[in-house]
Amino acid sequence: MNSTFWGQNVGALSESNRVITVDLRGHGLSGKTDDGHTLSQYARDVRILLEHLQVSDVSMVGWSMGTAVILSYVQQFGCDLLRSAVFVDQSPRFLDGEGWEFPLLGGYSTTDLAVFAQGVRYARPSVIKPFIAACFAETPPDEVIDAVYAETTKMATSAALAIWYDMAYADLRPVLPALTVPTLLVYGARSKIFPGDLDEWLAGRLPKAQVARFDNSGHAPFSEEPDKFNETLGAFLRS
Repeated sequence: MNSTFWGQNVGALSESNRVITVDLRGHGLSGKTDDGHTLSQYARDVRILLEHLQVSDVSMVGWSMGTAVILSYVQQFGCDLLRSAVFVDQSPRFLDGEGWEFPLLGGYSTTDLAVFAQGVRYARPSVIKPFIAACFAETPPDEVIDAVYAETTKMATSAALAIWYDMAYADLRPVLPALTVPTLLVYGARSKIFPGDLDEWLAGRLPKAQVARFDNSGHAPFSEEPDKFNETLGAFLRS
């Protein structure tokens, strides 16, 4: 995914904030490279961007993998330059594990990972389009799924698989206590990607967290309930 998907949010949020949307390396309109497709490198890229733009007092908003990038940033740099953080429907651990209630899709084994990766490599639309459909509480029309899929093809398959594997094997739960700035948890009550009360679990482990649950959303509350999202995030930033 890339910054295209924030189109319903940037205008409203820009009325009171400076908004910087990012296409991570290999994504969207950013440069294409087979190198550096790890969460840690993405976080370093974001750090370099902030330094280049000479901005601080930043609120990092991360959807899905973007949340993992935020946690990787904190793992490497602490909360330096951060004012606050916003998680949008993401788990700190994708794979199943003993006693772990919130893996991807409610259950994601190394076998599931391997099968998905093979599908991406050899029949990409056949696995990515159903995944896109599952991101929403209500299945979008085919033309919407096709348009979203077209954006995802701006990233090379090899790069997409590299970051997917890196994210799948990451366990960022130990980083949570280090995120000491105020954190807003925006989670879809109808998420098929991360079903269950993951937001409440996270709130119990983040030092300064508050939950904003979106009852009519799946994995993409900013797109499914954009007005509510903009109002909720705007109020959080003002606070």
